[in-house]
Amino acid sequence: MLLILILHTLNFELAILDVPNRVLFGVEKEKNQAYSLLFDEIGYESKDFIQNLSLDFYLFFGYFGIALFCLILKKMSHLKLIGFVYTLIKPKVYFAYILRAVLEVYLAFGFAGYIQIYQWLHHSEANFNPFSMFFACLGTLILLLFPLFNLLMVIYRHRIAHFTVYFGVLTERIDTKRLMPSVFNVLFVIRRQLFILVVFYVSDPVL
Repeated sequence: MLLILILHTLNFELAILDVPNRVLFGVEKEKNQAYSLLFDEIGYESKDFIQNLSLDFYLFFGYFGIALFCLILKKMSHLKLIGFVYTLIKPKVYFAYILRAVLEVYLAFGFAGYIQIYQWLHHSEANFNPFSMFFACLGTLILLLFPLFNLLMVIYRHRIAHFTVYFGVLTERIDTKRLMPSVFNVLFVIRRQLFILVVFYVSDPVL
């Protein structure tokens, strides 16, 4: 009974997202079919980046919106109350929440981004949603650069002021005194990137 309630709740939430998808980005659910039967079975029912990610899309890029909001607060931090709020949330927004979000949604963003970009490269005559294409390219670029960024942060962590506060999520519960454990997250995302490529290789796209 509880499982059925959870599934109905999730389906309700996903159905609600069809409205902002359509109003904000012009994504029409009925116009998109799955990239392949394999991807359809694992939950990627569309070729559209925004539609495939659903709630993850709004949560992930919402973090960047919060970061932008913090920049606005910084300009007003000379005001006592606003300065207190800014000091309180700054360590979490820069950059703990964003980095944790990248780690959490890496696989989903990888699949959704590659699906969108593959369609653009191999079916350039098709009419793609420009918002979906933009966010797919941006998200995929972030994913591709993230292992390098992660590695540089670990290597130069002793030179970065307040590393634990701002970037500690990259080495959280990791033994940084040894090389291999300290680059665990780097290897973790590279493994996920390889997994995405393998799944694409064995998947036959629906034409």
